[in-house]
Parts: sequence; structure tokens; C-alpha cells
Amino acid sequence: LVAAGLAVATWHVRGAASTPARLDGSAGSSTSKRAAEHPPPMAASLRAFRESVPDVFLEVPAEPVPVAAVPPGPPRIDVAEEVHSAPPSEDTVSIALDEPSLPAFYGPSTRAVIAGEERCAAFRAATSDDRRAAPAGLFNTGTNLLWKLLRRNCVMPRECPGLRRDDASAPRARREAADTAALGEVVSVGGGGGGRSSRHHRARPCAPFLAQVPWGKHNPLEWRGSHVAERHAGVDHTQVLPVVLVKDPLTWMASMCRMEYAAKFRHGHAQCCPSPIDRTATEARFRKERPTKRYASIAHLWSAWNAAYLDDPSPRLLVRYEDLLFRTRETVTRICACVGGAAVEADRFDWVDGAAKGGAGHGYASTGRDAALAKYRNESRRYANLDEDDIAYLQRHLDARLVALFHYNVSTRLLREQCIPSRELYLRGLGLKPAPGGAVPLDDQSDGVLARGIFYKNPNKPGSSFAAYRRKHPDFAAARGGGGDDGELAMW
Repeated sequence: LVAAGLAVATWHVRGAASTPARLDGSAGSSTSKRAAEHPPPMAASLRAFRESVPDVFLEVPAEPVPVAAVPPGPPRIDVAEEVHSAPPSEDTVSIALDEPSLPAFYGPSTRAVIAGEERCAAFRAATSDDRRAAPAGLFNTGTNLLWKLLRRNCVMPRECPGLRRDDASAPRARREAADTAALGEVVSVGGGGGGRSSRHHRARPCAPFLAQVPWGKHNPLEWRGSHVAERHAGVDHTQVLPVVLVKDPLTWMASMCRMEYAAKFRHGHAQCCPSPIDRTATEARFRKERPTKRYASIAHLWSAWNAAYLDDPSPRLLVRYEDLLFRTRETVTRICACVGGAAVEADRFDWVDGAAKGGAGHGYASTGRDAALAKYRNESRRYANLDEDDIAYLQRHLDARLVALFHYNVSTRLLREQCIPSRELYLRGLGLKPAPGGAVPLDDQSDGVLARGIFYKNPNKPGSSFAAYRRKHPDFAAARGGGGDDGELAMW
């Protein structure tokens, strides 16, 4: 195989190679045309070698294949080059072999798909030891989980003592409490933000781990430079590497159906949500003081929001949520290396067994990693409530480059029976039943029901309240009656 690869490489160098096609089907800019027609000998040799040797030997993601019937995106970013430019190290390959296998429907790659690693060296060279990674992503993509995994498993040069992780031998409740409290830490460094905590940091300069990018993890990239998230006024965003979590659009839409946050799109058809997708015109109010952003559908929101980071020329990483779930240690190790940190040893790796949420507006914990692994291995669940019209709509309107890069292919092969809206069946599935004044618990003896982030008290039982419910159900640790985050109202 190696001899065949080198032979083909020589043939390429002699001028017989044809111009490689872009993922989006376009010819690209005039500059990229010239580079493709006259590639440097080493680049041509490497490209020929890659094309001639099976991916299983190279341990790099296979060349993504465009999805049929998906229109090409703007010819701006060559996603194949984004992934291929960072060859695997022996450490990350061995780590990948120790972790659960990613479902085959997410592509043939034996490594996590991370776009942007070719910019890591330049980012480290242009920044100081105050550099750090910070999560970004749409609602329900696992941003709190990513932050906790980095905080516990990535050692940075100037991290704040005592703010990274608690003693791994401490009881889980204490470790989770420490992480939850850390969500409210003042992260101003070098005097920004004011207040007692800022003076404390000036006396002891350090670079705390960030729970989000300075412009807000859920906010559009275009807000960078014009908006500062709470307690992030003193953070220099040039020292921050955005790590953008991208989730399978099918499972992400299902998560959004359960908790839509600031993106309003359900429009009264929650029973079969997200179907019909062509009727999910979306209004996203990321901040009350900012104008509402409108999208033709929930699929357009997913595409536009993520594509902005894909097209951004600045250093950033795009990470697949499914890799964070199935290839957790490999993914965290590579992110940590990119930002100049050192991952903890394998026997000290903390998988974050508790709920990843904390703080006001976040909901209860119900899904652990094992349950999530089982759930996301089920390919047929990706297509729940979808019909042929929905699939055709997604094939037309999802960003083809993102679909190809992360192997988020869609087809009609695994469609279930068509969902028929029924309010009574929908409520019954939540443990509720209709009543003149609204939905009430199905069980007349119930203390109340917490469903979709909303508490439904039992009108027939004195003392039924959310506070009483929480006292009897300590696992449900919502700070108020709504909300969850990161996809499952839980850690994974």
C-alpha cells in the first residue's frame, strides 16, 4: 500500500493530477484554483498518499461526501482541509481505542472530528499563558458539560489555584457543589469588572476557566466585540479560543422541542415536534435588549448559527457533540493540547458523573452518560416524529458543509410511522391529563409533575408546590420551575 501510494504521489508531482473538487461542488476562488492546479510537490505527494491508502491505516477521518440533494453552501471554507491538516498523535489514537465506538451512521472516522486544529499553533504563538478555551454553542448542545470536562481535566499554566477542580476523592455532592458555585465566579482578570473579587484577582493574577466565550456562549458570533457577557468585562477575547459544540441537527431539534429557550418555534404543534419543519419559523431573542433575529425554520437557525463559526478565519475549534459523548477523553485531550494545556493522566480523568447544570434557569438531572450512550446509539430515534416532507426540507436547507464535515446525513430509510397529533396522548406521555384550568397530574395522589421544565401542581392535594416537590425529590435541583440545558436537562 505504501509503495502504491508513493507511486501515485510521483505521478501527481509530474503534473498528471487533476484539480481536487471542493465539498460544495464549486471551483473556489481564483487563488485556490491556482494552488490546486500547481500544488507544491510535498503537498501533492501527501494528498496523493492520503488518497491511495485506506483511512484505517492513516487513522484520520475519511474524506466527507456531500449529502445528495443538499444544495452547496457558499464556497468559503474547505472542510476537508480543516480536518486533514491535523494528523493524529500516537496518544490520541491510543485514547480513541479505549473509548466507546461511535455509531457507524456518524461516519467511518476512528478519531473525533475536530475542525480548526491547524490554527492551534498560531493561536498559542500569538497569545500569552493567560490563554484559555471557552465553550460556545447553540442551546442544548452540551456547553456546560464541555466546560466541566475541561475544568477538571485540563491543566493550564496560569489557572487560578483552587478554582479548577476539587479533590477527586471528595464526595460527589461536594465536587458538584464546587462546580455549581464556580458558575458564579467573577472572571475579571487584570482589574476589569470592579468589585471585591476583581481586586482579589488583581492581587493574585491568574486566568480562571471560562464557562463561556466573553460575548456569550449562545449568542451569535457577530456579537463578538459588541457585547460582553455578565462578569466577563475584564476578559481579553484575543486570549480566548472558542470551542464550538455542534450537535446532530435531528437530535438537537428533538432537544429544542423539549426546551426551546430563547428560540420560539413550536407554534402549538408540540405533540409531533419538530414536524412539520417547514412550519417552524423561528424567532430568537438572545438578549432582551437586542432585536429579535428571525429564521425561516429551526433548521435555518442551526445552519446559520454554526456556519458563522465555520466561516470565521480566527482561531476556533468546532467539536461534534457526539464525539464529546463517545470519545470524551480523546476530545478533551486534543482541545487541551490546542490551547496549550496538559491533560490529566488516564487514571485521574474525571468523567463528570453528576449533572452538568448549575445556576438559575437550569433544570433537573435525569440522564447519565451510560443512558446517553444508549440513547444516541439508536439511529431510529434520530428520526422520531419526522416524515418524508421533513427529510426533503432538511436536505434542501441544512448547511451542506456542516452535514458533510460531521457526517450528519439524513435519509428516509429509518422513518417511523407518521406522528398524528393528539393532545391527550401527548399529555399522558408526560404524566398529565387535560383539565378545565389546564393540564394537571395524571395521578390524583401525585405531589405534582415536573415536565418539560415546568412544574404542574396537583390542585386536589393540599401543600402541592414546587418547593415541596423538590424536598421530596432531591435529584431535581432546578433553581426555578423552568429550564434545563445541554440537550437532556442533564449532564449528558
